[in-house]
Amino acid sequence: MAPSPEFMQDLWVRRILSTTGHTLLVYDYLLTLKDEVYYIWNRPWTVVKVLFLINRYGNLIGQTFIRLEEAGLLSHGSQVFCNRFTLSTSCFMFLSMESIHIIVLVRTWAIWGTQKRMASILIWSYVFYVLVLIGTAAYNATTNHTQFSQLDVTNICVRAISSHVWLICLGSFFLDTLLFALTMRSLWIYSMRFQTLHHSNLLYILVRDTIIFFIVSMLSNALRMTVLTAYSDVSLPGS
Repeated sequence: MAPSPEFMQDLWVRRILSTTGHTLLVYDYLLTLKDEVYYIWNRPWTVVKVLFLINRYGNLIGQTFIRLEEAGLLSHGSQVFCNRFTLSTSCFMFLSMESIHIIVLVRTWAIWGTQKRMASILIWSYVFYVLVLIGTAAYNATTNHTQFSQLDVTNICVRAISSHVWLICLGSFFLDTLLFALTMRSLWIYSMRFQTLHHSNLLYILVRDTIIFFIVSMLSNALRMTVLTAYSDVSLPGS
C-alpha cells in the first residue's frame, strides 16, 4: 500500500526538524571550538573534562548517525536494521542525557563542599531516576512489537509510540527539580554567610546557569511528555 499524503507530510516534518537540529548542533560546535581548545584541551585531565568531551563529541557523532538514517541512507528497507537502530539510538540518547546529569550532580556535590551526606542524597536520587528509565525502557521493549511502517518505500525507521514512554520524563522531572533545589539552597547559604564580602561574579554565574539549566530542562521535559502523550499508541498513517 502506498503511503498516505498525511504520512508523507509527517515524514517531511520529521526530516526538516532533524536537519534543523543537526545543523544547529554543528553550528554551535564550530562557534565554540576556539573556546574549547583554550579552556578544555589545555587543562589537566579530570573527570569533568572527560565527561564534557564524551558529551560533546558523542552527541556530534551520534546525531550525525541519526541524521544519516533520517535521510534514508542506512536502513535499505531492513526491519532487522531498524530494530537494532532503535535500540542503539535509545542507548545513545540515554548516555547523552546522563552525561549532562552526571556533570550537574558533580557540580551540586562540589557546591555543597563534597559532603558525604549530600553525596548519599545525590547517589540515591540518581539510582531512583535510573531505575525509572530502565523500567520504562524494559516495558516498552517487551510490549512494542509493531513493524516499522512503509519502510520499503521510505527507507526510514518509523514506528508507533508506546503509551508509557512519557514515564521516562517523569524521572528527569524529579532529578532536575531536586538538583535545582539543592544547588539554590547551597548558593543562598553561601551568599548569606559571605554577604559582607565583595560581590562575587562566580556566585552570580552559578545562580544564572542553575536557573537557565532548570528552566530549559523543565521545558524540554514538558514538551517531550506532551508530544509522547498526544501521539502514543496512534496508528501511523499508511500503516
